[in-house]
Amino acid sequence: MEQTTTPDRRRRADAPAPPPYIVEPIASHTHTFILLHGMGSNGDKFGRELLDTGRTSDGRLLGERFPGARFVFPTSRWRRSTAFRRVMITQWFDVASMQDRSLRNDKKLPGLGESFREVLALVEAEHNAGIPSSNIIIGGLSNGCAMSLICAIALGGSIGGFLGLSGYLPFQEEIEARVGNEQTDSNAASACAYVRELLEWDTIPDDDTTLVPVFLGHGTEDDKLNVSWGEEASQAMKRFGFDVEWRPYEGLGHWYKIPDEIDDVVRFVEDKCGWKASDQAGTPKEKVEELPRLLFEYVAGGSLDKHQLDVVECACALAQLLSALEYLHSLEPPIVHRDIKPANILVSEPSDDGCGYIFKFADFGLAKAAKELSTVVGNYSFAAPEIRYGFDRNKEKLEVRYTAAVDVFSLGFVIATQVVGLRYYGNKHQEWALAVAEDATRPMACRNLLQFIGDNMLADDASGRRTAKDCLALLNDQMSNGSFTPA
Repeated sequence: MEQTTTPDRRRRADAPAPPPYIVEPIASHTHTFILLHGMGSNGDKFGRELLDTGRTSDGRLLGERFPGARFVFPTSRWRRSTAFRRVMITQWFDVASMQDRSLRNDKKLPGLGESFREVLALVEAEHNAGIPSSNIIIGGLSNGCAMSLICAIALGGSIGGFLGLSGYLPFQEEIEARVGNEQTDSNAASACAYVRELLEWDTIPDDDTTLVPVFLGHGTEDDKLNVSWGEEASQAMKRFGFDVEWRPYEGLGHWYKIPDEIDDVVRFVEDKCGWKASDQAGTPKEKVEELPRLLFEYVAGGSLDKHQLDVVECACALAQLLSALEYLHSLEPPIVHRDIKPANILVSEPSDDGCGYIFKFADFGLAKAAKELSTVVGNYSFAAPEIRYGFDRNKEKLEVRYTAAVDVFSLGFVIATQVVGLRYYGNKHQEWALAVAEDATRPMACRNLLQFIGDNMLADDASGRRTAKDCLALLNDQMSNGSFTPA
């Protein structure tokens, strides 16, 4: 059962933290995850995405693997960001630099102290609900990972484990200086005592601090928080006496890897934290037969990036795929694919409509049902300008807003690159397509199709693009007139 909360949009530094986003267990409540979001996000957004996309290699979600677990996703307060020119963003503590983790450490302290007490209250609430310390795991992503790692050191035996994704350890050098270089049984208590001093939490560290297992995962291609920060945090935690599992993921950026990292998290929680993961989905057995069954089709032709289409085939592919988008975007709320690229378009056996192939969208892992979206996802090369803007880390904007129009753009650009026979990586998509369309050395059918795509699908401003429904109607008219048939 879900408890949905609306993220607090009051951008005031003195505004209290909003209630957490909570997903109740599908079985009797025996365990709890408390997981913190990254900078600029919120508990609702992070929680929904993690629980909707965090599947193991056998296709099961985290909630299915741990049916007795409550998932708690708190939202941080709005705080001024020193790293981003004092704008107000959601963050657990202030950060002065994304390149130097120790710069202006004093800026971190107020947020660390406030956020720690909020996490502590959540842990104590679980204790009061009858959940033992060994059945409570805290963790987080990015800024949330860093915050929860500090909490894990301070809480010690009050929790049963820690899950950290793409983060680092604040005040690492200072804690190491207090602990010393040699690994001894007292290191964990020394680290715990120092962190509690930082947080101004006047309690005596528990003796069983060393029993807390720690998982730290990090992408090797993380361009926001270097993977070396995560590895150094894992080494420091080992010196402090914690039982640490460190996992780097090749080719991964600033996120979690599906299914590899989710598999590792489930195994870690089972093996190191002693939780029992379910081998069955959480739906009661007697109801399984009532549910629809999901069938997967084998598509012999593979993906579009393994094919080079002629202009007639490109026009047919565009018509078929626009028809699919028309349906997806007509739903309420519309389903937005968000990751249209050649690798996510499958090519099946010849059809009866004269184009020789059947084209189908695949990989709806990033798809979302919503009228307006903000998460920056997908493939940079084929993303619409409004999403590409979010990818550009040199921009100061922390959020983007977009609609189903991003799918129209991405599909148009994919087909345009097929028509031209090469991939383009610049920023002026519409100008490029229209310029190529004016190239008199190209066949008229190619030029006509590029002109159609450029005029209707590739406008930089989303309001200048036609809907999939309108594009399909216009395309069918031109196809019937022979506009894309070679002379």
